[in-house]
Amino acid sequence: AIRPRENDWIYWQYHNMGRVDGIEGDVDLNVLKGSRETMAELFAPTPSIAGP
Repeated sequence: AIRPRENDWIYWQYHNMGRVDGIEGDVDLNVLKGSRETMAELFAPTPSIAGP
């Protein structure tokens, strides 16, 4: 995979046919530029705004 430029990504999938013990078949391999807090912020549900 071609590595993206430093400031062009937060979450980068570098392979789509990785292997992980305990998982059958291919898996995506990804890198997150950040911390657990960054991951939580990216995937936290958006609060709903109550209508009138």
